Amino acid sequence: MSAGQFIIERMPSQRTTATPSVQGPERPLPEPDLVPVVVVQRSKSELREAEVSKRGYNGILETATSAEIAKFPEANLAEALQLLPGSALARDQGEGRTLSVRGIGPELSLVEINGIEAQAVTDGPNFGSYRGRGFDFNVFPSEIFAEISTSKTTRASQPEGSLGASVFLTTPKALEQAPQPDQLSLTKTYNDLSKAVGSRVNASLSRKTNDSRFGWTVSASWSRTPFEIQGLNSGFWNTGTSNGGYCRPTLNSGGICDVAPGEYASAVQAYALLNAPGVLAPQFYRFTSISGLSTRSGVAVGLQWCPSDDTLITADYLVSELSTRRIGHYLFPIGFSRGAAQGGKPEIVPRDVEVDGNGSVVYGRFDNVDIRSEVIFDEYKTRFEQGSIQVSRAFGPRLRFKGALGFSRSNFINPKDVGIHLDRYNVDNFIFDLRGSGQNNPSFSFGFDVKDPPEWYFGPRVLQNQGTGYMGPEIRYRPNFVRNEFDVLKGQLIYPVSSDIEIVAGIQWKRYGFNSEVFKFTEGDFDFPVPQEGLASLGEMFCGLGRFKVSSSTPVCWFAPDPEAFAKTYSIYGNVGRTVVSRDIPLARGFNQSVTETDLAAFVEWTFEGMWGAYPIKADAGLRVIETHQNSEFYNEANLASPSAPRLETVSRRYVDTLPTANIALELSPTQVVRLGLAKVMARPPLTNIAAATALNIGGGSRQVISGNPLIKPIRGATIDLAAEWYPSRDLNLSLGLFYKRISTYIQNYSYAGSYASTGLSETLLENTGAAPSDDFLITEVINTRGGEVNGLEFNLRWRARGAGSLFSGLGLDLNYTQIKSDIEYFLDDQGQRRAVHFDLLNLSPRTARATLFYRITNLEAQVTGVHRSAYLTSVPGARISDAAGVDGSFYLSAALAYKITPSLQLRLEGLNLTDEPSRTWEGLETRRLVDVQWSGRTVSLGLNYSF
Repeated sequence: MSAGQFIIERMPSQRTTATPSVQGPERPLPEPDLVPVVVVQRSKSELREAEVSKRGYNGILETATSAEIAKFPEANLAEALQLLPGSALARDQGEGRTLSVRGIGPELSLVEINGIEAQAVTDGPNFGSYRGRGFDFNVFPSEIFAEISTSKTTRASQPEGSLGASVFLTTPKALEQAPQPDQLSLTKTYNDLSKAVGSRVNASLSRKTNDSRFGWTVSASWSRTPFEIQGLNSGFWNTGTSNGGYCRPTLNSGGICDVAPGEYASAVQAYALLNAPGVLAPQFYRFTSISGLSTRSGVAVGLQWCPSDDTLITADYLVSELSTRRIGHYLFPIGFSRGAAQGGKPEIVPRDVEVDGNGSVVYGRFDNVDIRSEVIFDEYKTRFEQGSIQVSRAFGPRLRFKGALGFSRSNFINPKDVGIHLDRYNVDNFIFDLRGSGQNNPSFSFGFDVKDPPEWYFGPRVLQNQGTGYMGPEIRYRPNFVRNEFDVLKGQLIYPVSSDIEIVAGIQWKRYGFNSEVFKFTEGDFDFPVPQEGLASLGEMFCGLGRFKVSSSTPVCWFAPDPEAFAKTYSIYGNVGRTVVSRDIPLARGFNQSVTETDLAAFVEWTFEGMWGAYPIKADAGLRVIETHQNSEFYNEANLASPSAPRLETVSRRYVDTLPTANIALELSPTQVVRLGLAKVMARPPLTNIAAATALNIGGGSRQVISGNPLIKPIRGATIDLAAEWYPSRDLNLSLGLFYKRISTYIQNYSYAGSYASTGLSETLLENTGAAPSDDFLITEVINTRGGEVNGLEFNLRWRARGAGSLFSGLGLDLNYTQIKSDIEYFLDDQGQRRAVHFDLLNLSPRTARATLFYRITNLEAQVTGVHRSAYLTSVPGARISDAAGVDGSFYLSAALAYKITPSLQLRLEGLNLTDEPSRTWEGLETRRLVDVQWSGRTVSLGLNYSF
């Protein structure tokens, strides 16, 4: 029973049989005619609740209820899921976003809400929506859920689609959960980086009739959160010969690369050093500042009706919305990422350079550098909606039916995604310096007054004196939309063959749809006219970077475009004349794609609960067979007869998976349980792999040719889980788990650098892009590999000091630690040949840990939580020429203090990210050169919670 009550049960004369659930983890349901129930209105031990949940499940399950979640500070649902052992978060904009369970990343996991599979996507840290199968949990407030669970094993009656990590989310149920008081909470938040105040309001209501035949619940949440993120970005690292190479210094030639006689020798030395093998320099080091406002809301409504003793009907509706408005400011040397056709790197003259022992350029002084002031304005919203009906019906004393019908929809709309640039060309004496301060805090000198509007240029592309190509500022407008939808119908029959054995047979039909749309300017992003009124009226002074201790030469204020002024002057959002947008031009149509999957699954499962000699045992074994019909629709640039006449291609295929499973839970004693789980598993291919054949992506410093494969094989494997649980007292439980996964088929994005001309694609596709056939492109294709192995251990401890004396009786400790080792086959490019390497599984942290120390007495609750996640890989190979890219390890500290002013009124003080931990990404397994680092500040909240 949930917090707020004890249930005292008289033991039945024989063991009761667990009833499988169609909507998630199995729960033991006592036979009503054997178990008289007495309700005692006192607080039940939360430790006892956790024990009941774990022991009532054949496999390995972690669960937290709303009462437990409420005790922890969290900004959204993702951070609540972090409470579950073995779970690790990836963060975005200062909040948790995606989840990995035992190293299984978001692409390879499955999420169900109220028994219906779901997917929610929103915008990412690089101003682009996520187009994969992963679930963005930050769309939801945690307060609208009654229970969150992660299942680390699988069974035949559970949906396929993960490598053994499934997340089950449940909204409140009036008849199945203990009566809860109505609640209202009001909270104010403050962030020390944004210096801004936010608000949060939560409310919940629950009612049921006196005869417990009908009940309803409503949970609602709304929050308004200003944010600011300050950081640093390198634009990735590249060799001296990339993008056409640097301009070799000359002496008295009269050309663009001349240097003063006294500096000629050092300039030639710098040029040689930059072109040495193994030496890499950042493409455009820059400070970044992103600020904005997020609004998150959610409502969950549940109805339950029990018209007779043998029938239960449940209807749930959930809607959640995350809206964000943000603006990013950047000042950087764009020329290093440009080729000769855009007057970039081949015009740049190195004058002095220093390189560290890893081959990283840590100091550089250059002439003829193009500088850019950029603003990116973004306004987007994700709306998630789900509805479901579950029916449980008994036909006579033995046969039972459980069924569910439901849908889920996730709509991401980004109608305003605009980037605006101001440029300054061929600036001399540009300097960046990492010496002493390190990669996370460089110093810059831009060689001109960046605060003075007349020093900047906006207008058509221009050719510098003796330059190599035309260069110009851009207005990039890219409205984009992503829709994910599920329709699910499933049912199962449960028949007890005997007092110990049940047979469960079921069928599930599911339709999944993914659709992506991107629009861009038909005439390209360049060559807008010079503003008649001058730049001063179209821009504003930006000042920021208060978190950094910058050098005296590094500007913290500069002149930047004003998005509203530019939008008005150039009618950016008007879709008329120069600003007409289209989804059919080469740079847009590669992102216009869709996937439809229709899956039909049937399963049969045998469950047993009885005795094995002197030992109680619970077990299940089953077989699930799934037929997947997949249709992928996309533009294939490689097969177009004419680039001006795009043609959609559709590729269809069918594949079948047969997945056996088995789970055993053996009680060695009343306090000891051993569990074993075996399963074959599969995860369907990432959407971007199967929804594109050949597409272009050109923007900023990015030059990509992406080739997908709609016929790529799914990821398949087998899992073994072994766990031992010990419950020595009502105040202590421990568990140790060992797990092994053999991935037999894996999917990799194989990338290598090459010229556009080498791809064989039509050069006319590059019209209005600013790129040239000779430019370096990152060429990516998707391939299957032989996978590899993942193995690990997990330790959990929960302790309450109830017997330690009155002073210490409120102490408690929750501790969990996961250690994982993996060995996965990937391929890297080695001078045009594929070379096999073995690295960790993507998104897998070798070590994760969480510790919560708390003290709870009558009116006071206090706790401190620390969460550690070690570094992990995000891609192999890295973004340019590195072997891999990844994310640094992190440690997040939070705290909460609650005091009951009256029995109904509670005051809460909470702190999140108290150490101001940054999020840092890198490339290169050994060198770990900075890609991006972001700080989001500490957040403190003060609130009141009132129970009615």
